[in-house]
Order: sequence, then C-alpha cells, then structure tokens
Amino acid sequence: MPNKPVRLSVSEIRQKIFEISGHPSEGAGSVAGQLFHETAKCALLDGHPACWKSVLTSTLDEQQWLASLYERVLGPGLMRLQPLLADSGEDVLKLWVGAQQFIKNGKTPGSAGATVDV
Repeated sequence: MPNKPVRLSVSEIRQKIFEISGHPSEGAGSVAGQLFHETAKCALLDGHPACWKSVLTSTLDEQQWLASLYERVLGPGLMRLQPLLADSGEDVLKLWVGAQQFIKNGKTPGSAGATVDV
C-alpha cells in the first residue's frame, strides 16, 4: 500500500518538539523564530543539501545532521541576521536549543512523502 503524503507546518513540528522534550514553548522571538522555521524547512525539504535525506545514511547520526544544518543554514542565517540579533542573546540560545531538540526528536524522520508548509 503506498504511503499517503502528510502535510505539516513548521509551527506544528516546533510545537510537537517542545511537547516531547518537556521544555516550555516560549518561542524564540520573531527574527530567531523565522530562522528556526527556515532551518526546519531546509532540514525536511527534498533536494536541500541539509535535508535529512542528503545528510543521513543508514546510521542516523544526529550530530552529523546538526552540523550540516548549522554549516548550511543556521550559521549563515545567524551571520546574515547578526545586526538584528545583536541584543537578543536569549532568543539565539532558544533558537539553538530548539534546533538541537528538532534534530534529537526528529532523528527518525517521518513517513516518506511528508511535505512542509512554511
């Protein structure tokens, strides 16, 4: 039986990560939150170099995936948005913790055919 596509928003994924992790969902602030959404989108977007399908092999190495996301999406995004985030250290920390939780709780990606709305 073929898998049916599943549509998820990054917000739904983020909320579920916070529920599973037991951390309160306080949000990461608007700029940092947008960067989280961009990072999560790239992590799940077929064809993106940081997509789990591109990074992970038969071993689901969450540190490898996190490093790839940082190098290809999060790090450049932080550099690009540095002027806007200069006084938002707590938001940046929440962003980093959120990205780590996303990888930790998403290390066994969902069904094939899942799509992401942003």
